[in-house]
Amino acid sequence: MVGVEEKEFSILVPKYDNSGRKIKSEIIEKFANKMSKRFGGVSIVPSVLGCWVNKDTGKLECEENIKMTSVRDLDNYKSEILKGEIIREDVKFIKSLSKEIGKELGQSEVLTIEDNVDASFIKGKRKKELEQEKLGVDWFEKLI
Repeated sequence: MVGVEEKEFSILVPKYDNSGRKIKSEIIEKFANKMSKRFGGVSIVPSVLGCWVNKDTGKLECEENIKMTSVRDLDNYKSEILKGEIIREDVKFIKSLSKEIGKELGQSEVLTIEDNVDASFIKGKRKKELEQEKLGVDWFEKLI
């Protein structure tokens, strides 16, 4: 396999069950943790509107979702064969996690996205803590 690129994997997770009750943030966090452990991190878009045409009524239906995204950075792997194996395992993982989410949250389908990307992790300077005036809200807890 020549020229394997980095991959971005995303899963749309419903914020509400099929009766309209909000899913606990702890449930979403459990899935985010699984992605983070696999890929080394996960980004959460806390509100994504997903819409589709209902086959029975022909009307547009929409629901609020969370988008969880992780990137497989392949820069540290020299072997193209190894890169291909890692990506194949990532695809299996993301499909398995999507299936788990669908079963646990009672969804007939879970949208999973896989895309080729050019990803870079740009070095910054880690600080133990920020000055008080730079601190704010726990957005994960607030939005999810």
